[in-house]
Amino acid sequence: MPGHLDYEADRWGFQTGARTWPGRDDDSPKATHVVWRDAAGDVGGAVSYKVKDKWVDNRPRADLHADILVSTSAEAEREIVRYLTAVDWVATVHLGTRPVDDPVPLWLHDGRAAPQFDRSDHVWARVLDVPAALSARRYAAEGRVVLEVDDPMGFATGRFALDGGPDGATCVPTPDDPDLVVQVPALGSAYLGGCTWARLAAAGWVTEARPGAIERASTMFAVPRAPWCALTF
Repeated sequence: MPGHLDYEADRWGFQTGARTWPGRDDDSPKATHVVWRDAAGDVGGAVSYKVKDKWVDNRPRADLHADILVSTSAEAEREIVRYLTAVDWVATVHLGTRPVDDPVPLWLHDGRAAPQFDRSDHVWARVLDVPAALSARRYAAEGRVVLEVDDPMGFATGRFALDGGPDGATCVPTPDDPDLVVQVPALGSAYLGGCTWARLAAAGWVTEARPGAIERASTMFAVPRAPWCALTF
């Protein structure tokens, strides 16, 4: 998932309940930890949740709160959500912070049964080293674009030639004429694919110095899912 952070090995132990969080109150509600495995037995997703018991008119109406749900595929995420909605006595499931392109409503017979209160990419990106950052990611299509970056703090200022594609990329300083002139905040917005270059240009954050460069850059930087980070940091 673009934007997600790698967990340290120790955190997985705390997150799955194998280890106890330091300083946790022993009287606090215990979470239930569930993992999903594919047909080969490989772990593809995990969720931690707590259930708050509630009865209305002598009928169970418990609330389930999933603090974190992580998965490696849409199938794993869908099956975990299916499991959560089938927990006994639960009437309402809360999934916590969700991505801006959350697919959960589309999995339901009635998508309006899943009102969305908090959608956020939960990501903040500030590029400091342009060659290192742009060389580190892959791109949806082969292409070349020369970026002239303006950074008031001086860290990312310069002109850089990016040659990238699905198999990797190189980005180096260049004296070539720029295709795009961009402020460093806009570069951070485009880096993970959360904003298209076309949208940034429409907002006045990017200037197209060579015709067709906006469309080419938007195609290169496209991602299949909007960036999102499930981990609070």
